[in-house]
Amino acid sequence: MLSLLRHVGRRSATAVRPVLAVNYSAQSSPSEEWSPLEVVLNVEAEKQKQEPPKAFAAIATARINAPAPYFSRRAAVGPPPVIARYNDVFRQFDIDPVSQAMNPEVLSHYMSEMGKIYGRNVTGLTSRSQRRISKAIRRAKMMGIIPILSKTQGLFDSSK
Repeated sequence: MLSLLRHVGRRSATAVRPVLAVNYSAQSSPSEEWSPLEVVLNVEAEKQKQEPPKAFAAIATARINAPAPYFSRRAAVGPPPVIARYNDVFRQFDIDPVSQAMNPEVLSHYMSEMGKIYGRNVTGLTSRSQRRISKAIRRAKMMGIIPILSKTQGLFDSSK
């Protein structure tokens, strides 16, 4: 019988000392003897009455959560250095991307429709060229050569 109550006794300080729970309980009277089971049940019932319900508990306390459900997608990183060096036009022709800050036609290939700079996972450039093309785009935006919040659409259309 005590093995059934062992898990309750580990959590509760009053279950460890049932005599104190009997003596200080509001429901107990000195004339009646309570069994340890009744003591533990009364203590647990009082705890449930006292604890307000929690509004939201996304992560249970004392529980280890694996990161896999939270990060199901692989991190967006660029290609490995060997492939990036092979695909990087700036590195192949030994061109400094910052020198292209005055050339909006080149810069527009590395920007989204809303004017955001594409990451390395999209451009496929080396880390150095990606940093420098980002610097060139930011400079061109501050100089007013390309729009800040959009991509230059009709100016450089080769079909016209």
